[in-house]
Amino acid sequence: MCIPLLKQSHLKSLLHLDLSENSLRDDLIKESQGSPVLQQLQSLSLNDTKISYKTVKYLSRSELSQLTVLDLGNNVQIRDTGVIYLEALLCSNPIQHLNLCRINLTEIGADILANLTGLSSVTHLNLRSNNYVQDAGAKSLFCSQGLANLEFLSLHNCWLTGESVQWLLQMAAAEKVRDIRLSENNIDATGLALFSASLERFPALRQFAGGYFCNEEFPGREAFLAREIELHSYIGDGLD
Repeated sequence: MCIPLLKQSHLKSLLHLDLSENSLRDDLIKESQGSPVLQQLQSLSLNDTKISYKTVKYLSRSELSQLTVLDLGNNVQIRDTGVIYLEALLCSNPIQHLNLCRINLTEIGADILANLTGLSSVTHLNLRSNNYVQDAGAKSLFCSQGLANLEFLSLHNCWLTGESVQWLLQMAAAEKVRDIRLSENNIDATGLALFSASLERFPALRQFAGGYFCNEEFPGREAFLAREIELHSYIGDGLD
């Protein structure tokens, strides 16, 4: 079904294509290279389609040049290798929304991503449920010079600890990001206290969902929790 669709010349003006939750496989994407449908495409979703890093490689060699939204989430075979091939896509497309949730990204892949050329157009980055990003990967992202225009960052369920908070605050000091999701991480009392003390200094941090709150007391804990709950109910799920 996919290949005949992508070969239709009368669809060359197609702007948005969502193929999520289909069993596409890499070879089908490879066969679509040269398709006129890709030339004007502005958004492409391949979420949960059983593709691997090879599909990212094929897309990087395709006619895509107008993409502003790219959703590759929930494809666990993309891994760190697929991130390497993202650079060509980023350099040839003005991608603003990039969904890489649950692609088996590690701290190495996060560092590769943070140093790619072409990140300046990205405003929304979803990396949730990449369990091996961890603190080292978060540090690379928070300190990335390429993500200068980032507004939304999700590191939900990425196995972060309180160590990541200091790098988060460094990003906040540069006023890069307005919305950061850190829910379901192991942020300890020290990290929560550090963040709580910085809420007024960095009003750009509109949401912080600490996830596994410990029972330990820390200065400003009640005010912190009250603010988190208020903001959590105000802001939606973004790219989730």
